[in-house]
Amino acid sequence: MGLKRSLPSGLALTDVTASMGAFERINRCSIEITIATTSPGSTTRLTVNVRALDEDPALAVPVVLASVQMHSTQEHWASLEAVILSALYRLDAVMAEDEFAKLKNKDA
Repeated sequence: MGLKRSLPSGLALTDVTASMGAFERINRCSIEITIATTSPGSTTRLTVNVRALDEDPALAVPVVLASVQMHSTQEHWASLEAVILSALYRLDAVMAEDEFAKLKNKDA
């Protein structure tokens, strides 16, 4: 992936935006990202949730196709851009596993 602007993490926001757009086109979904702080005990941590939603406009309520959650205490976070890209890779893996399971059940 070519970088538009160099950041210490090596990723630029334009790279993340392009990756999200490609993910949405390939998987025919929309991506929703929420970021929140949580305070388990005395430590405040950042939690990032990424969900792939069915983009069918006929649906009254969006259907969650897959989701992943990452916590700042679980990963070495170089930047928020790196976290989002890592979450997209994890989300892609979850969606692929679901697809393989559907195919396996279809053949059974």
